[in-house]
Amino acid sequence: MIHQLKYGGGIWLAEDFGDFLQGSFRMHYGRAGIDLILPVPLHFRKYFSRGYNQAAVLAETLSSRTKTTYRTGLLRRRHGTTTQTFLSPSARRKNVRNVFHIRDPKHELVGKTILLIDDVVTTGATLNECARLLKEAGAKAVYCLTAASGY
Repeated sequence: MIHQLKYGGGIWLAEDFGDFLQGSFRMHYGRAGIDLILPVPLHFRKYFSRGYNQAAVLAETLSSRTKTTYRTGLLRRRHGTTTQTFLSPSARRKNVRNVFHIRDPKHELVGKTILLIDDVVTTGATLNECARLLKEAGAKAVYCLTAASGY
């Protein structure tokens, strides 16, 4: 299902994953006071070749179900990266280091508790890099939620 969502145009699967994400959100973050839901961004070339960002589709679905503010565009990818599928954990960390940046207005992040959404977590390299930047930009706390685990 993840492969279909990510590579096969299966945007309709977001509703099915939405059930899982909503349950996980309530169980783990319902009392965390999440202010903002952000998706892990795709590089614009990958976005235009795929036609959508699967993490954004999941984040938007969760946002509508939980009535939590959803934003795109604050967290951006500077450049494309090699696919992480076959990389070791250390190569994954190196692959995403300094790939992301925060767009203005950064004040939207200051003091906020953020839930970062991605489709799959394997080593956590991408989520950790994004969370590091969000914290440096002033986020109070950054939590992560994914639809699947790669290990």
